[in-house]
Amino acid sequence: MPGSLKTIGQEAFAHFKIPALNLSFCNNLESIVGGAFFNLKLSSLNQLDFSNCQKLNWFTIQSTGALFNSFTGEVILPQG
Repeated sequence: MPGSLKTIGQEAFAHFKIPALNLSFCNNLESIVGGAFFNLKLSSLNQLDFSNCQKLNWFTIQSTGALFNSFTGEVILPQG
């Protein structure tokens, strides 16, 4: 993902089946909208690492599906 990314939209990666998702360069990421990672399946590196996303300050969680619902991997958030 590019470093210029500011928002991950609603259901952006919902139902994806991919080896890995590299978020390590997303240092301008500010928000993640509901269901963005709903039912995401990562086959190689089962981890979403947001540790370099120091600008990340909000998540939208909707009643239609939680942000990481059905994602069974590790979620690493930035240190506050």
